[in-house]
Amino acid sequence: MKLHVVIDTREKLPYTFERPPKGWTVEITHKKLDVGDYALLGFEDRACVERKSKADLFGTVGRRCEQFSKRLISMTSMARACVVVESPRESILKGPDYYIEKVQKPGGPKPLTKEKYGAKVYNTIIGWAVKPGIPFYFFRNRKQAETWVIRYLIKMGGAV
Repeated sequence: MKLHVVIDTREKLPYTFERPPKGWTVEITHKKLDVGDYALLGFEDRACVERKSKADLFGTVGRRCEQFSKRLISMTSMARACVVVESPRESILKGPDYYIEKVQKPGGPKPLTKEKYGAKVYNTIIGWAVKPGIPFYFFRNRKQAETWVIRYLIKMGGAV
């Protein structure tokens, strides 16, 4: 069986899907997607998967939170949509891998520790899962996430 996956042209480190499940082949097309990083050809407006590495997740919540919130809201119009995080929840809660402690400004609020920043990001994710209601799936690593995404796209093909 053949699965035709569309990968957004802005995806910086796309999955290769070199090891699909037995009996499946994957054909890849690169084109700009309005929402998400991965979709099925012909269903780009009905189903998608957004991929986030740990570093990208912290950057998204820290600097592009409003922009990403709007993307998540637009994903709610789809029959199927989710966000895949290439890092376990426990790692997110520990904070970003690279974190520079900020110095407290006189009279200003106390800066967040690495762990408190991780908890803040995780709470933001929980909020997004509730409203607008897009599920987030966490994986131990990139390889595990890629394996799940290809299987999800296969199942999604029969559901949209």
